[in-house]
Amino acid sequence: MWKRTSRKKYWDALEVLPPAYQDCHGFLLGEAHDHDFCQVNGYVMPRYDAYVQKKGKYYVSIRPLTQAEYREYVPKLMRRKLP
Repeated sequence: MWKRTSRKKYWDALEVLPPAYQDCHGFLLGEAHDHDFCQVNGYVMPRYDAYVQKKGKYYVSIRPLTQAEYREYVPKLMRRKLP
């Protein structure tokens, strides 16, 4: 669900617009990518490109996430090993 990205791309995405959502792990890009059913709550919601950082490495989601999906998946992601 995640692929490596560069520090520069991570910071460029963070600085292009105010994030739609941000926490200590990363953020959702400020403009919605599309709208689709949320896998967490089943409602149609905006989905955003998601970025996270862990131990000095930067990652981008391979598919857009809703805010609910980000809040559900990212804490679990931070507990496991990333490539």
